[in-house]
Amino acid sequence: MSDDMIQLTKIRENVFKLWQRAGDENNSPAAIILDVAPQAHVGVRPFFDKATVLTLDIDPKAAATFTADITKDNSEAIASDYFDVVVCTEVLEHVLDPFAAVREIHRLLKPGGKLYGSTPLDLFIHGPDPDCWRFTRAGLETLFTGWSSVAIEALDNDDRPNFPVGYSFVVTK
Repeated sequence: MSDDMIQLTKIRENVFKLWQRAGDENNSPAAIILDVAPQAHVGVRPFFDKATVLTLDIDPKAAATFTADITKDNSEAIASDYFDVVVCTEVLEHVLDPFAAVREIHRLLKPGGKLYGSTPLDLFIHGPDPDCWRFTRAGLETLFTGWSSVAIEALDNDDRPNFPVGYSFVVTK
């Protein structure tokens, strides 16, 4: 297996663990979950069998609940303070304005709501286009300035101990 495929496998396993954690911590009949950009994949739905799961994707072919750009103010279609949890895995590297995306996610979350997310650092350029960004821990901390709590975990890179494969994070509004 190539180094790129090893890194991609690690990232996918990490995303799966994050989805599992989000479901374990938030799967209740009262919970309203937003899965950002699941595309044609099943996404987090299997981890939230008791909660209401809605989806948002920029691609109209994705058949998401909301067809919208996460970097824009979507308040005409989606109320503020609506979601208990937003899951946004492997998306922020693809948006043109990650600061705007994080502001919109903050708007969408209820007070005390949580964002479960991830983003690669040491991974090849990949689709869907565009693939614009790679975030370090400091970059993520800057993105989440002003949130009530920020927990970032590095996905270690066996070959490069000071350059993680990526990061997962749980951020509270």
